[in-house]
Amino acid sequence: MKQTNDSIKFTVGKGKAKAAVESFRKQFRDAGWKEKVASMAAMAGTLSFSKEEGQSVTITYSDTGFMPTEVSVSAMRAELEAAK
Repeated sequence: MKQTNDSIKFTVGKGKAKAAVESFRKQFRDAGWKEKVASMAAMAGTLSFSKEEGQSVTITYSDTGFMPTEVSVSAMRAELEAAK
């Protein structure tokens, strides 16, 4: 896992990226974030959320079976903190 104040990148097992992103999707919705874009396929996808005051979060994933399975979460005008 690689983490900064505004981004988190990590890998998961093959075939598990979409489920991991669905978990984030629920967490952001439950926390009051508005879903702006959702394009989720088995091999790749993007989610985009926004909140008042111009805060935004984008989640992308790639799960091709060829390359490492990666999930990336990036924020604008917000800070991210990985769960312990």
